[in-house]
Amino acid sequence: MPLIRSTPPITPKTSPTIPKQAHKGSLAGSGSAPAGKKAEEWTASAGSKVESLADTIRDKGPGQGMLGKANEAVASTVERTGEYLQDKNLHGMMNDMTDLIKRNPLPALFVGLGVGYLLGRAMRS
Repeated sequence: MPLIRSTPPITPKTSPTIPKQAHKGSLAGSGSAPAGKKAEEWTASAGSKVESLADTIRDKGPGQGMLGKANEAVASTVERTGEYLQDKNLHGMMNDMTDLIKRNPLPALFVGLGVGYLLGRAMRS
């Protein structure tokens, strides 16, 4: 007779206290779908606006010399940011952030502590 018994997994059928939509991978249930879709649309829209900002930077900034090179570097970086926002959307950015934290846990911890400290100071003032 084994000392450790295996228990069946908890499913919506076996657990009356856990709603069925909670088992589908959504913490907020089915009510979060419209909000999530709006957030994804907003992120794509923001990416498009950031890309148009890159075009404006290219048009309005100097085109030659050292300032022209700096202007192009800034415009390229802004354009890549816009493309990233459009391609990844909110869900992809969260996955990228999770991967970054997993690869660099200590710097992520220190950044979190610093941000928490600054927010605490700002709230106290």
